[in-house]
Amino acid sequence: MKFSIVAIAALAMAAAVSAAPLEKRCGKHAAAAAEPAAEASSNSDAASYASDSSSADAKAAKVPIAAAKAAGWNLFSHVPSDCKYVHLVSDGDGCDTVAKNAGIPESQLYSLNPGLHHAGDHMCDNLDTGKAYCVGK
Repeated sequence: MKFSIVAIAALAMAAAVSAAPLEKRCGKHAAAAAEPAAEASSNSDAASYASDSSSADAKAAKVPIAAAKAAGWNLFSHVPSDCKYVHLVSDGDGCDTVAKNAGIPESQLYSLNPGLHHAGDHMCDNLDTGKAYCVGK
């Protein structure tokens, strides 16, 4: 059982990093394609999806994050429980690019993620590569 959860989590994370099959799908179809995997999970966060920033249309490519949460990965420990969409930070991402890819103002990114530094000399200096940040509720 533990191996199955880890395998599912690994597949979900691989899809979040490289969602080539989802890139060509549009809006509701990408979300609909991801939903069966979410339904298979008994996790209460099954309706949550992670946004893939490598896609040309970040809103169209969404993958379930419930499997990674079920595996106990620490990527989501700081994400608010009512967050529906997250962005997995890639190397070179900044708060401005994360917000732009998610289609939200940078100020909303800071309000959704109160732990992000957003004042003075410490603007966005704690955005960690490989971690998930909330981009929509």
